[in-house]
Amino acid sequence: MVSFQCSTCGSTISVADKPKTVTCPSCGTAYTLAEGSWDWGSFFWGAVAGIIFSAFVFTATGRAIMEALGYRVIEKVSPKE
Repeated sequence: MVSFQCSTCGSTISVADKPKTVTCPSCGTAYTLAEGSWDWGSFFWGAVAGIIFSAFVFTATGRAIMEALGYRVIEKVSPKE
């Protein structure tokens, strides 16, 4: 059971099952209830965004690590004067 207050008159609206729309018994204001369902579309686009973000992060981090290792190797191999 879900309860909330009407934004127009302030009376409490109680909902027992899960209808799509609810009307206030006092003033008649209609409310559309949000459905909290999980869907594959949100999962897919979240995974795509996560892959793109991680590619940027790990590419930049990997490049920085390899440059640091490359500079160390160059410093060790360079002839001493």
